[in-house]
Amino acid sequence: VYESTPSFPPNMNPANTQGINQYDNKCNSCTLENNIVYANHWWGIGMVRGIENSEIRGNTVYGCISGNGEARIMVQLEGQNTYIWNNIAGAFVDESGQANLNNNKDISTCSGSDGTTYFVNVNDQDFHLKPTAPAVDAGSTNHAPSDDFEGDIRACGSIVDIGADEVC
Repeated sequence: VYESTPSFPPNMNPANTQGINQYDNKCNSCTLENNIVYANHWWGIGMVRGIENSEIRGNTVYGCISGNGEARIMVQLEGQNTYIWNNIAGAFVDESGQANLNNNKDISTCSGSDGTTYFVNVNDQDFHLKPTAPAVDAGSTNHAPSDDFEGDIRACGSIVDIGADEVC
């Protein structure tokens, strides 16, 4: 689990930390897959300067962003030829209007009700999917990682699972 609030040196403000983000240059031919991000500020995965010819796939982003709502996956400036597929997050934002968003699960990460429906134990940051979760056997083989965050082969069931975990 990548937690966006690890230990910080005294001169760093943990209120300004975020998940996996790209700020400086456009991301070209990038693949972000099988990440579990527990975020508490702004977003879980953010491509601020743009992304092209890339894939964001098989990720799980969870958390309630104080004052900003659900933990999300976001593409801000450009998203040409970019696929955002088979992810679980509180929201999916494509400000560029160019990314291909498909087969994602938009869940409520603030109320906690979806967390208990989908995951083994969010309070202990156990984001393995429950066998009865709506994301099990609900993915698409298009733009799906070949394995999950633990190395389990996708698909263990009849269809790949959505998110970072594959239930086997």
